[in-house]
Amino acid sequence: MQRVFNVVDYGAAGNGTTDDGPAILAAATAASQSGGGLVVLMTTHAIANPIDLSGLSGLTIWGPRTVLKIPQASLVNFGFNYMILGDASSMDIVLDNIVLEGQYSAYSSPPADHGGGIAPGKRWTVQNCAIRDFNYFGLWLGLDCSDSKILGNCFDGPGRGNDHIGGGGSLNVEVAHNTFEANITGNMFDNTGGSYFQIHHNFNYSDSSLYVEAMTNVDVHDNFMYGGGNLVAQSEVDYGGVTVTNSRNIKFRNNTLTGGYIRFNADTHASKSVSVGGDVEITGNDITEPGAMGVLVHGGSDSTDSWGTGYIIAANKTLTATTPERSIRALVSATPAVST
Repeated sequence: MQRVFNVVDYGAAGNGTTDDGPAILAAATAASQSGGGLVVLMTTHAIANPIDLSGLSGLTIWGPRTVLKIPQASLVNFGFNYMILGDASSMDIVLDNIVLEGQYSAYSSPPADHGGGIAPGKRWTVQNCAIRDFNYFGLWLGLDCSDSKILGNCFDGPGRGNDHIGGGGSLNVEVAHNTFEANITGNMFDNTGGSYFQIHHNFNYSDSSLYVEAMTNVDVHDNFMYGGGNLVAQSEVDYGGVTVTNSRNIKFRNNTLTGGYIRFNADTHASKSVSVGGDVEITGNDITEPGAMGVLVHGGSDSTDSWGTGYIIAANKTLTATTPERSIRALVSATPAVST
Protein backbone atom coordinates (compact mmCIF):
# COMPACT_ATOMS: atom_id res chain seq x y z
CA MET A 1 0.00 0.00 0.00
CA GLN A 2 1.23 3.48 -0.88
CA ARG A 3 2.18 5.58 2.14
CA VAL A 4 0.28 8.84 2.64
CA PHE A 5 1.99 12.10 3.56
CA ASN A 6 -0.50 14.81 4.52
CA VAL A 7 0.89 18.31 4.17
CA VAL A 8 -0.91 19.32 7.40
CA ASP A 9 1.50 17.11 9.30
CA TYR A 10 4.36 19.15 7.85
CA GLY A 11 3.00 22.55 8.83
CA ALA A 12 0.62 23.53 6.04
CA ALA A 13 -2.12 25.95 7.09
CA GLY A 14 -4.30 25.60 4.01
CA ASN A 15 -5.89 29.01 4.51
CA GLY A 16 -4.87 30.54 1.18
CA THR A 17 -2.70 33.26 2.76
CA THR A 18 0.06 31.49 4.71
CA ASP A 19 2.96 30.33 2.53
CA ASP A 20 2.52 26.56 2.40
CA GLY A 21 5.27 25.92 -0.15
CA PRO A 22 7.83 24.77 2.46
CA ALA A 23 5.32 22.35 4.01
CA ILE A 24 4.47 20.84 0.62
CA LEU A 25 8.16 20.44 -0.20
CA ALA A 26 8.81 18.86 3.22
CA ALA A 27 6.03 16.32 2.68
CA ALA A 28 7.31 15.56 -0.83
CA THR A 29 10.86 15.13 0.46
CA ALA A 30 9.68 12.75 3.18
CA ALA A 31 7.74 10.70 0.62
CA SER A 32 10.74 10.48 -1.69
CA GLN A 33 13.12 9.53 1.12
CA SER A 34 10.70 6.80 2.20
CA GLY A 35 10.79 5.19 -1.21
CA GLY A 36 7.74 6.98 -2.59
CA GLY A 37 4.25 7.89 -1.50
CA LEU A 38 1.13 10.00 -1.90
CA VAL A 39 1.37 13.66 -0.87
CA VAL A 40 -2.14 14.89 0.01
CA LEU A 41 -2.92 18.59 -0.27
CA MET A 42 -5.65 20.63 1.45
CA THR A 43 -8.23 23.00 -0.01
CA THR A 44 -6.19 26.14 -0.79
CA HIS A 45 -2.48 26.83 -0.49
CA ALA A 46 -0.59 30.07 -1.05
CA ILE A 47 2.79 29.49 -2.73
CA ALA A 48 5.24 32.36 -2.19
CA ASN A 49 8.30 30.74 -3.82
CA PRO A 50 8.88 28.00 -6.41
CA ILE A 51 8.52 24.44 -5.12
CA ASP A 52 11.67 22.78 -6.46
CA LEU A 53 11.39 18.97 -6.56
CA SER A 54 14.89 18.45 -7.99
CA GLY A 55 16.41 15.20 -6.73
CA LEU A 56 13.08 13.75 -5.54
CA SER A 57 11.40 10.71 -7.07
CA GLY A 58 8.58 8.22 -6.80
CA LEU A 59 5.80 10.40 -5.49
CA THR A 60 2.31 11.60 -6.37
CA ILE A 61 1.11 15.05 -5.31
CA TRP A 62 -2.68 14.94 -5.21
CA GLY A 63 -5.40 17.33 -4.25
CA PRO A 64 -9.18 17.04 -4.50
CA ARG A 65 -9.19 20.09 -6.81
CA THR A 66 -6.84 21.80 -4.39
CA VAL A 67 -6.00 25.39 -5.38
CA LEU A 68 -2.36 26.50 -5.39
CA LYS A 69 -2.03 30.24 -5.95
CA ILE A 70 0.71 32.85 -6.09
CA PRO A 71 -0.05 35.76 -3.72
CA GLN A 72 0.24 39.15 -5.36
CA ALA A 73 3.14 40.27 -3.18
CA SER A 74 5.08 37.10 -4.01
CA LEU A 75 5.09 37.33 -7.80
CA VAL A 76 8.52 39.01 -7.71
CA ASN A 77 9.94 35.71 -6.38
CA PHE A 78 9.10 33.88 -9.62
CA GLY A 79 11.25 35.60 -12.24
CA PHE A 80 11.49 33.20 -15.22
CA ASN A 81 10.39 30.45 -12.86
CA TYR A 82 7.50 28.14 -12.02
CA MET A 83 5.20 27.24 -9.18
CA ILE A 84 6.30 23.58 -9.31
CA LEU A 85 9.47 22.49 -11.10
CA GLY A 86 11.96 19.69 -11.39
CA ASP A 87 15.07 18.71 -13.32
CA ALA A 88 16.47 15.55 -14.87
CA SER A 89 17.12 14.17 -11.37
CA SER A 90 13.46 14.48 -10.34
CA MET A 91 11.90 11.29 -11.66
CA ASP A 92 8.61 9.39 -11.60
CA ILE A 93 6.52 12.23 -10.21
CA VAL A 94 2.77 12.61 -10.73
CA LEU A 95 0.81 15.85 -10.28
CA ASP A 96 -2.88 14.97 -10.16
CA ASN A 97 -6.13 16.88 -9.75
CA ILE A 98 -4.63 20.24 -8.75
CA VAL A 99 -5.75 23.76 -9.68
CA LEU A 100 -2.76 26.07 -10.25
CA GLU A 101 -3.58 29.78 -10.39
CA GLY A 102 -1.09 32.44 -11.42
CA GLN A 103 -3.63 35.18 -10.62
CA TYR A 104 -2.43 37.40 -13.44
CA SER A 105 -5.84 39.08 -13.56
CA ALA A 106 -5.40 40.34 -9.98
CA TYR A 107 -2.37 42.51 -10.87
CA SER A 108 -2.62 45.98 -12.34
CA SER A 109 0.93 45.91 -13.77
CA PRO A 110 2.66 42.57 -13.15
CA PRO A 111 6.38 42.21 -14.00
CA ALA A 112 6.92 40.44 -17.31
CA ASP A 113 7.93 36.76 -17.37
CA HIS A 114 7.29 36.18 -13.67
CA GLY A 115 5.26 33.26 -12.40
CA GLY A 116 4.74 30.17 -14.53
CA GLY A 117 2.90 26.96 -13.72
CA ILE A 118 4.84 23.69 -14.02
CA ALA A 119 8.24 22.63 -15.43
CA PRO A 120 8.39 18.80 -15.38
CA GLY A 121 11.49 16.66 -15.09
CA LYS A 122 12.01 13.03 -16.13
CA ARG A 123 9.10 10.59 -16.32
CA TRP A 124 6.57 13.05 -14.94
CA THR A 125 2.83 12.81 -15.43
CA VAL A 126 0.72 15.96 -15.15
CA GLN A 127 -2.92 14.96 -15.27
CA ASN A 128 -6.39 16.27 -14.50
CA CYS A 129 -5.05 19.68 -13.48
CA ALA A 130 -6.35 23.18 -14.20
CA ILE A 131 -3.50 25.53 -15.15
CA ARG A 132 -4.78 29.06 -15.52
CA ASP A 133 -4.22 32.77 -15.44
CA PHE A 134 -0.40 32.74 -15.49
CA ASN A 135 1.95 35.60 -16.27
CA TYR A 136 4.55 33.19 -17.73
CA PHE A 137 4.32 29.78 -19.44
CA GLY A 138 1.58 27.59 -18.05
CA LEU A 139 3.75 24.53 -18.57
CA TRP A 140 7.37 24.33 -19.75
CA LEU A 141 8.78 21.22 -21.45
CA GLY A 142 12.49 21.99 -21.36
CA LEU A 143 15.78 20.11 -21.68
CA ASP A 144 15.25 18.38 -18.32
CA CYS A 145 11.89 16.96 -19.41
CA SER A 146 11.80 13.50 -20.97
CA ASP A 147 9.54 10.44 -21.12
CA SER A 148 6.65 12.44 -19.69
CA LYS A 149 2.88 12.68 -20.15
CA ILE A 150 0.62 15.74 -20.12
CA LEU A 151 -2.90 14.30 -19.94
CA GLY A 152 -6.41 15.61 -19.45
CA ASN A 153 -5.55 19.09 -18.18
CA CYS A 154 -7.35 22.39 -18.75
CA PHE A 155 -5.24 25.41 -19.74
CA ASP A 156 -7.12 28.67 -19.36
CA GLY A 157 -6.58 32.43 -19.39
CA PRO A 158 -7.14 35.20 -19.22
CA GLY A 159 -3.50 35.36 -18.13
CA ARG A 160 -0.88 37.13 -20.21
CA GLY A 161 1.17 33.97 -20.59
CA ASN A 162 3.79 33.25 -23.22
CA ASP A 163 2.33 29.93 -24.32
CA HIS A 164 0.02 27.53 -22.55
CA ILE A 165 2.65 24.84 -23.22
CA GLY A 166 6.09 26.06 -24.24
CA GLY A 167 9.54 24.57 -24.18
CA GLY A 168 12.60 23.37 -26.04
CA GLY A 169 14.75 20.28 -26.30
CA SER A 170 12.45 17.88 -24.49
CA LEU A 171 12.35 14.22 -25.52
CA ASN A 172 9.58 11.64 -25.80
CA VAL A 173 6.51 13.50 -24.51
CA GLU A 174 2.82 12.73 -24.93
CA VAL A 175 0.38 15.67 -24.89
CA ALA A 176 -3.16 14.33 -25.05
CA HIS A 177 -6.79 14.95 -24.06
CA ASN A 178 -6.09 18.49 -22.85
CA THR A 179 -8.40 21.48 -23.25
CA PHE A 180 -7.10 24.94 -24.18
CA GLU A 181 -9.09 28.11 -23.57
CA ALA A 182 -8.24 31.77 -24.16
CA ASN A 183 -4.80 33.28 -23.64
CA ILE A 184 -3.93 36.95 -24.19
CA THR A 185 -0.62 36.22 -25.92
CA GLY A 186 1.22 33.13 -27.07
CA ASN A 187 0.15 29.76 -28.41
CA MET A 188 -1.55 26.64 -27.15
CA PHE A 189 1.70 24.74 -27.82
CA ASP A 190 5.14 25.87 -28.99
CA ASN A 191 8.24 23.70 -28.70
CA THR A 192 11.66 24.20 -30.28
CA GLY A 193 14.12 21.39 -30.81
CA GLY A 194 12.14 18.63 -29.12
CA SER A 195 11.90 15.08 -30.48
CA TYR A 196 9.50 12.14 -30.38
CA PHE A 197 6.26 13.88 -29.44
CA GLN A 198 2.74 12.48 -29.65
CA ILE A 199 0.19 15.32 -29.64
CA HIS A 200 -3.34 14.01 -29.97
CA HIS A 201 -7.00 14.34 -29.01
CA ASN A 202 -6.61 17.85 -27.64
CA PHE A 203 -9.39 20.46 -27.81
CA ASN A 204 -8.46 24.07 -28.54
CA TYR A 205 -11.30 26.58 -28.21
CA SER A 206 -9.09 29.68 -28.60
CA ASP A 207 -7.48 31.28 -31.64
CA SER A 208 -4.00 30.31 -30.43
CA SER A 209 -1.96 27.92 -32.56
CA LEU A 210 0.30 24.89 -32.31
CA TYR A 211 3.92 25.42 -33.40
CA VAL A 212 6.46 22.67 -34.05
CA GLU A 213 9.83 24.40 -34.53
CA ALA A 214 13.08 22.62 -35.43
CA MET A 215 11.54 19.41 -34.10
CA THR A 216 11.85 15.83 -35.31
CA ASN A 217 9.57 12.81 -35.11
CA VAL A 218 6.34 14.53 -34.13
CA ASP A 219 2.87 13.07 -34.72
CA VAL A 220 0.02 15.60 -34.39
CA HIS A 221 -3.24 13.74 -34.89
CA ASP A 222 -6.95 13.78 -34.04
CA ASN A 223 -6.89 17.25 -32.48
CA PHE A 224 -9.81 19.67 -32.59
CA MET A 225 -9.00 23.34 -33.31
CA TYR A 226 -12.33 25.14 -32.95
CA GLY A 227 -11.27 28.77 -32.42
CA GLY A 228 -9.29 29.58 -35.57
CA GLY A 229 -5.89 28.31 -34.44
CA ASN A 230 -3.38 26.85 -36.90
CA LEU A 231 -1.05 23.85 -37.02
CA VAL A 232 2.44 24.96 -38.09
CA ALA A 233 5.81 23.24 -38.54
CA GLN A 234 8.89 25.37 -39.25
CA SER A 235 12.49 26.01 -38.24
CA GLU A 236 13.88 28.16 -35.43
CA VAL A 237 15.05 30.85 -37.88
CA ASP A 238 12.96 33.55 -36.17
CA TYR A 239 14.98 33.21 -32.96
CA GLY A 240 18.16 34.64 -34.50
CA GLY A 241 20.56 31.75 -33.88
CA VAL A 242 23.49 30.70 -36.06
CA THR A 243 21.69 27.73 -37.65
CA VAL A 244 18.44 26.99 -39.43
CA THR A 245 17.08 23.56 -38.49
CA ASN A 246 13.97 22.62 -40.42
CA SER A 247 11.46 20.32 -38.80
CA ARG A 248 11.64 16.75 -40.05
CA ASN A 249 9.50 13.63 -39.90
CA ILE A 250 6.36 15.58 -39.00
CA LYS A 251 2.83 14.23 -39.29
CA PHE A 252 -0.40 16.24 -39.24
CA ARG A 253 -3.10 13.56 -39.44
CA ASN A 254 -6.87 13.53 -39.05
CA ASN A 255 -7.14 16.88 -37.31
CA THR A 256 -10.26 19.06 -37.40
CA LEU A 257 -9.79 22.83 -37.84
CA THR A 258 -12.35 25.62 -37.97
CA GLY A 259 -11.04 28.95 -39.26
CA GLY A 260 -7.40 27.87 -39.28
CA TYR A 261 -4.90 26.20 -41.62
CA ILE A 262 -2.00 23.75 -41.70
CA ARG A 263 1.41 25.04 -42.78
CA PHE A 264 4.87 23.59 -43.27
CA ASN A 265 7.73 26.02 -43.85
CA ALA A 266 11.04 24.99 -45.41
CA ASP A 267 13.22 27.84 -44.21
CA THR A 268 16.64 28.86 -45.45
CA HIS A 269 19.15 31.64 -44.86
CA ALA A 270 21.94 32.99 -47.00
CA SER A 271 24.52 33.17 -44.21
CA LYS A 272 23.53 30.34 -41.83
CA SER A 273 24.02 26.60 -41.82
CA VAL A 274 20.76 24.95 -42.92
CA SER A 275 19.54 21.48 -41.92
CA VAL A 276 17.02 20.08 -44.36
CA GLY A 277 13.43 19.21 -43.55
CA GLY A 278 11.34 16.52 -45.19
CA ASP A 279 9.41 13.34 -44.45
CA VAL A 280 6.23 15.37 -43.93
CA GLU A 281 2.78 13.80 -43.94
CA ILE A 282 -0.34 15.99 -44.06
CA THR A 283 -3.27 13.62 -44.47
CA GLY A 284 -6.92 13.17 -43.59
CA ASN A 285 -7.46 16.62 -42.09
CA ASP A 286 -10.85 18.33 -42.11
CA ILE A 287 -10.60 22.13 -42.43
CA THR A 288 -13.63 24.44 -42.38
CA GLU A 289 -13.35 28.09 -43.50
CA PRO A 290 -9.55 28.24 -43.28
CA GLY A 291 -8.05 31.60 -42.38
CA ALA A 292 -5.64 31.41 -45.33
CA MET A 293 -5.23 28.33 -47.49
CA GLY A 294 -6.25 25.02 -46.06
CA VAL A 295 -2.79 23.47 -46.44
CA LEU A 296 0.28 25.54 -47.22
CA VAL A 297 3.72 24.06 -47.91
CA HIS A 298 5.94 27.06 -48.27
CA GLY A 299 9.51 28.10 -48.96
CA GLY A 300 11.38 30.84 -50.79
CA SER A 301 12.89 30.55 -54.27
CA ASP A 302 16.25 29.65 -52.72
CA SER A 303 14.82 26.86 -50.56
CA THR A 304 16.05 23.92 -52.62
CA ASP A 305 18.65 23.21 -49.94
CA SER A 306 16.04 23.06 -47.16
CA TRP A 307 13.14 20.99 -48.51
CA GLY A 308 14.50 17.49 -48.25
CA THR A 309 12.26 14.71 -49.59
CA GLY A 310 9.27 12.59 -48.65
CA TYR A 311 6.26 14.92 -48.72
CA ILE A 312 2.80 13.31 -48.62
CA ILE A 313 -0.23 15.61 -48.84
CA ALA A 314 -3.38 13.59 -49.37
CA ALA A 315 -7.02 12.98 -48.41
CA ASN A 316 -7.52 16.40 -46.83
CA LYS A 317 -10.80 18.22 -47.31
CA THR A 318 -12.11 21.71 -46.78
CA LEU A 319 -15.60 23.19 -46.48
CA THR A 320 -15.91 26.79 -47.63
CA ALA A 321 -18.75 28.19 -49.70
CA THR A 322 -17.77 31.83 -49.91
CA THR A 323 -14.01 31.89 -50.42
CA PRO A 324 -12.92 29.38 -53.08
CA GLU A 325 -9.37 30.74 -53.07
CA ARG A 326 -9.01 29.28 -49.59
CA SER A 327 -9.47 25.70 -50.70
CA ILE A 328 -7.01 22.95 -49.86
CA ARG A 329 -3.81 23.24 -51.85
CA ALA A 330 -0.06 23.19 -51.53
CA LEU A 331 1.66 26.40 -52.52
CA VAL A 332 5.31 25.68 -53.13
CA SER A 333 7.84 28.16 -54.48
CA ALA A 334 10.72 25.70 -54.73
CA THR A 335 8.92 22.43 -55.26
CA PRO A 336 9.95 19.26 -53.42
CA ALA A 337 8.66 15.85 -54.46
CA VAL A 338 5.05 15.71 -53.21
CA SER A 339 2.88 12.61 -53.22
CA THR A 340 -0.88 13.26 -53.26
